[in-house]
Amino acid sequence: MGDGRYDVERLMKAVAQNARDIAVRHGGRRQAGRRDRQSVMLGALAASGRLPISAEAFEAAIKQDGKAVESNLRGFA
Repeated sequence: MGDGRYDVERLMKAVAQNARDIAVRHGGRRQAGRRDRQSVMLGALAASGRLPISAEAFEAAIKQDGKAVESNLRGFA
């Protein structure tokens, strides 16, 4: 756009595509689903250090949820 703003649709598309690619690269399914992408993005956010929540707390929540635990932990890592 040239004025410092981002095209939100383009940004969201790039985030979704990159999260899917990362999820597949790190052991996810060939067609990484929404849950795979969410765990990857959550891991990236946790690694940023911007949240007052430890990685261990996120990992515990993933385990407690009990759904696709191993693939979600891989995506989170």
